[in-house]
Amino acid sequence: MKIWIVFLLTTALLLGCSNSRQPNFFERDTYVVNTPEYPDNRVFYLEGDTNEKYETNLLNSFKVSSLDSRNDPIHGQPLSIIINSISLPQLIEKSKTSNTQDIAVILDISAGNQGQNQSIVVWYQRGVFPGQSLNFANLLVFHQEVWDDQAPPLIRIRVMDVASERNLDTREALSEISKYGGTVALALQNPALSQAIPIAARAASLILANGSNKMLLDYSVQFYKSSTERNVGAPYITPLKTGRFVLVGRSKGEISNGDFWKRPFVYDEMNGNILTGNDTGQVVLNSPVVSVVVNKESLIVPSLVAAKSAYLTTLLTEAKIENLDQFKSDVHDFSKRSEALIWREKVRRYRNTADLDEFIKLIDNSNDPLPSDVKDSSVRFLSRITNCQTLSLTNLGPWWEENQDSASFDDNELKVRAIKCPGMREMEQ
Repeated sequence: MKIWIVFLLTTALLLGCSNSRQPNFFERDTYVVNTPEYPDNRVFYLEGDTNEKYETNLLNSFKVSSLDSRNDPIHGQPLSIIINSISLPQLIEKSKTSNTQDIAVILDISAGNQGQNQSIVVWYQRGVFPGQSLNFANLLVFHQEVWDDQAPPLIRIRVMDVASERNLDTREALSEISKYGGTVALALQNPALSQAIPIAARAASLILANGSNKMLLDYSVQFYKSSTERNVGAPYITPLKTGRFVLVGRSKGEISNGDFWKRPFVYDEMNGNILTGNDTGQVVLNSPVVSVVVNKESLIVPSLVAAKSAYLTTLLTEAKIENLDQFKSDVHDFSKRSEALIWREKVRRYRNTADLDEFIKLIDNSNDPLPSDVKDSSVRFLSRITNCQTLSLTNLGPWWEENQDSASFDDNELKVRAIKCPGMREMEQ
């Protein structure tokens, strides 16, 4: 049974009193979250297939261990996290001058093996109506070519109403962000490659410093390997699973309702709402909605190539070249990285054994070797498409010599069939 997971992040609508302490861009606000309008949250997963009304029942986190774990991301695989969509509540506090809101989406990413932890504005949209989804789909906000399951990624998403923002510098920065669109989130993976990041960071700094802006959503989630969730038996540890997942929020007014979480919940796929039952039938849960997708595919240019490209570009444009021999070495290094990426991409796109043969020869060439990290990355790629976990740099050449004549690609996906893994019997992929 194919499991689709959906994530509904709900929070915030801070009190509108003039003497309320609004969030600011200070150290305190990096670590402290003002109590939101929806302070109590639960994680739910989609149970079964979507029905003819495009509605799916939600499975609560106490039963998450019953979900199929065969497709869970595992250590060493690529990992991507995508913001699928963001919707505003059906009922929002209206201003005296407008029924709409100007919305800025602020993102923080913290991952142990990437070192990123910066607030940036990844989306800005004016005139958003109650219940409307923001005009984007599938912003890539996190990517690792090789996921380390000991470094669970932490994502903090903030959605802020900046309609009352009157600071000229802030509005100019936000206008610049709107020109970049979804590429701001993508640029976060390789900040040196885009001028959008400094602007996005400045915009976040300016709007977070304005006490008159209103925080609609502020939620942090950390993803743990599924085996952690199963082994410790803790239902509230968010397990990393492929697909979409949701978190449902309970408002302050419902805190005393002991039956709130015992009622059934349904995800409305077409409208992006959570439906819940009452005495008169199903009603829409009034909450901000953020849908998050977990993906195991490689979606962007690997950092092992992009980072080197950014470094060389900086040297050239800023005239920082002092050691020409070192620069020549760096250029050769970049050339080998690019060559490996090209052959890897040919294998991925065209899926023929001739390209695979050239790629393996490049990896196994000891006369003009690839950089060590490129070799390691390439062997991991080959391990994934052949399902040979025992494959390594030491046995790559003999393994391919033995399997070259019998290997073939699957017609429907990037899989190599009819090969014998090192130390294992022949396997049909």
